[in-house]
Amino acid sequence: MATYLGYFNEPEDIKDIVNDSDREIVSYMMRGFGNFHTVNDPASARGLGRHRVVYRRKTYYVSRKVNKKDLDSPDNFIDIYTA
Repeated sequence: MATYLGYFNEPEDIKDIVNDSDREIVSYMMRGFGNFHTVNDPASARGLGRHRVVYRRKTYYVSRKVNKKDLDSPDNFIDIYTA
């Protein structure tokens, strides 16, 4: 079981980080950059294994649901989970 920490979905944030590595996205969140929307809900980490990041000895997962042809869409999300 994982915890859904929250997401980025502001167009400015999506444009800044869409092409970054998963580790860079976790670092972006941890440094307080962008407009990260906190959720903190239990969630399944199933299917996120290939997006696993170990950052400062903690495990995170990054999930991207982004339409790269429309980075201004409010339907773009970059979600971050922790195990």
